[in-house]
Amino acid sequence: MGCTTAPEPRGARRRQAANSALARLRRVRGRLRGRHQLTGVSLDPPYCHTLRSNRLYREDSPALSSDVRAWALERGTDPLLRITLAGKGEEHDELLAAGWSKHVWRSDGETIWASPLCERVENGPLFAGCS
Repeated sequence: MGCTTAPEPRGARRRQAANSALARLRRVRGRLRGRHQLTGVSLDPPYCHTLRSNRLYREDSPALSSDVRAWALERGTDPLLRITLAGKGEEHDELLAAGWSKHVWRSDGETIWASPLCERVENGPLFAGCS
């Protein structure tokens, strides 16, 4: 007769995967520092609850967007990082006071904020100079 196990509670596997990803992200700074190489980081968290339905995701946190913004702000002047943060409207405008730039790229208000050390190419192609 075979051994059976109780099924995992609904969403347990997703929570475990999310917790594992968060644990890896906590170590990102140390790994970037150890390599001494320029690294690009693109962040696209769910919009804050005031800009979307708070029932959009099964597992969600009202603070997720602001937590991601705080992470980006803290690391925005790191000489080895170039960070972009996607959002909507004025969601992350507090970054502007820290030298970030704002680029509205869709008519529905979707916007990308770029950290102060990102190169700016005015009126040029997105990947100018890349080979």
